[in-house]
Amino acid sequence: MPNILVVDDEPGIRRALRRLIEKRGWQVTEAGTADEGLEIAGKGGIDGAICDFRMPGGSGITFYDRVIQVLPEIKGKVVFLTAAAQDADVERQVEERGAPLLSKLYELDLAVDAVAVAVLTQ
Repeated sequence: MPNILVVDDEPGIRRALRRLIEKRGWQVTEAGTADEGLEIAGKGGIDGAICDFRMPGGSGITFYDRVIQVLPEIKGKVVFLTAAAQDADVERQVEERGAPLLSKLYELDLAVDAVAVAVLTQ
């Protein structure tokens, strides 16, 4: 059973993603900060991740760049969420990493679908 790491500073978003992921019968591990997510990832057992782009104390990009050093097999299995309006710099940074960027406000279900596809096809 895949285990998806959800990294977001907003507890309500983490809860919503947990419900959506658990409906698939998958496990969820939650982190409220990028550093906490990295600590969890360092222990292994993570198959994919959904990560907020902007969080206090560390960005999603920093998390991504560091987590693929610890877990290279997770590359291509991370989905970013953002509440920010369209921002060319954000889009460029995410695109450079080959990861999807979805709206935290409207596309939580699509984020779960995207990470599921990545985990199941790689």
